[in-house]
Amino acid sequence: MLRTLSGCLFFLIAFADFSQAKSFIAPIWVKDVGAKSFPSVTKLFCANDYGAVSDTSTINTKAIQKAIDACALNGGGIVYFKAGNYLTG
Repeated sequence: MLRTLSGCLFFLIAFADFSQAKSFIAPIWVKDVGAKSFPSVTKLFCANDYGAVSDTSTINTKAIQKAIDACALNGGGIVYFKAGNYLTG
């Protein structure tokens, strides 16, 4: 899984909604949680566009993986979610 994530910075932000964002600026807390680097590519990949739904009953593992794979295949970027609670596993 780490190979799949290489080149992608993966955020699970429950209270942020980047659906209208054109680019992404790292929140201040990123440096405090151990992030070693931030991607130079600011392409955004919304997991919801790949089938993730915030209904707390749908297992979103495959949709999230599709978003991560698309991110990696396109040279990296940021995978994000619309605000909500997502079931995975």
